[in-house]
Amino acid sequence: GNTVETDKSIYGKWQHTINKSLKYKVSLYATGYSNNAAVYLQKNDSLYEEIKLEQLLLKPEVQVNIGSDPNSLWVLGTGYNYETVNSNRYGDLKVLQSSYIFAQKQTHFINKINIIAGVRYDINKLYHSQLSPKVAIAWKVNPAFILKGSVGAGFKAPDFRQQYLNFS
Repeated sequence: GNTVETDKSIYGKWQHTINKSLKYKVSLYATGYSNNAAVYLQKNDSLYEEIKLEQLLLKPEVQVNIGSDPNSLWVLGTGYNYETVNSNRYGDLKVLQSSYIFAQKQTHFINKINIIAGVRYDINKLYHSQLSPKVAIAWKVNPAFILKGSVGAGFKAPDFRQQYLNFS
C-alpha cells in the first residue's frame, strides 16, 4: 500500500501588560492534518481499502491576570475549540464545537503554603454544559521538599472516533 500524510500546525501568543496589576494573553493554536492511504491485496494487487481523512483544529484563548501582589492573584479566561473531520470512514463532514470560561484564585501564605481554587465551565454543542471545580494546595516543608495535593472534577467530551466511528 501507500500513504501520503500532511501535518501542519501553528501556535501564536501575544502578551500585554496594561499596568502592574493587569495583564492579558491571547493565544491561537491551529493545526491541519490529512492522510490518504491505499491498501492492496498481496495476491492480486487489487485495491482492498482506500482511506481519506482531513482534520482541522482551531483553539483560540484569552487569559487575564489580575493583581499586583504575587501572593494573591486572579486568573480569568475564555476559549473556544472548533474541530472538523472529513473522512470516508465517517460518511460526511463532522464538526465539533465547544467553548469554556474559567476563573482561578491563587493565594500564598507565609511563603510556605500556596492555595489555588478554580472553576471551569464547559459549553459543548452535543452535551450538557459542565461545571468543573478544583482546589489545590502546596506546602513547602523545606527547600528540597514540597507536599502537594488537589481535588477536583473534570469533563472531556468524546472525540470524533468515539462519536462517529462504527466499531461493530
